[in-house]
Amino acid sequence: MRLAFALAALTAVHGVQIYAIGVKTAPLVTSADIIRSSVRSYSVYGHTGVAFRFTRAGRTKFRLLTLAVAQRGARLHRFAHFAIAIDGHVYATPYVDYTTNPKGIDSPTAELETTSLAMAQKLAALMRAH
Repeated sequence: MRLAFALAALTAVHGVQIYAIGVKTAPLVTSADIIRSSVRSYSVYGHTGVAFRFTRAGRTKFRLLTLAVAQRGARLHRFAHFAIAIDGHVYATPYVDYTTNPKGIDSPTAELETTSLAMAQKLAALMRAH
C-alpha cells in the first residue's frame, strides 16, 4: 500500500498542474487538459511568456477552478491566487480579480508570463514534453 501511495505522489507532480491555492474542492487542470501542439513561447513589446490552448474539458476545468478562486477572493475581500506548476515546480501564482471575474475566467487559452525569452522557451519545451 505504501508503494502505491508513493508512486501516486510521484506521478502527481509530473507534468503541468494548474490548481487553486486554498481551495481544496476546485478542479485540477493537468497536462491532459492542454493541447500540447498549441504551446508556444513569445516575446512581444518587451513581454515574454508561454501561451497555450485548453482542450474542451480543460477549458471547463479552468473556468471552474478560477470560479472557485474568485469565490474565495470574494469571501476574503482580496484577490485569491492559483498556481501553475511544471514537474512540481511552481512557476507562477496569478490571481483572479473577483470584482472583474466573479464567475471565473472562461477562455480557451491561457498565458504564463516569464522573465525572459529563454525561460519562456524552456517552459514551452517542458509543457510540450508532457
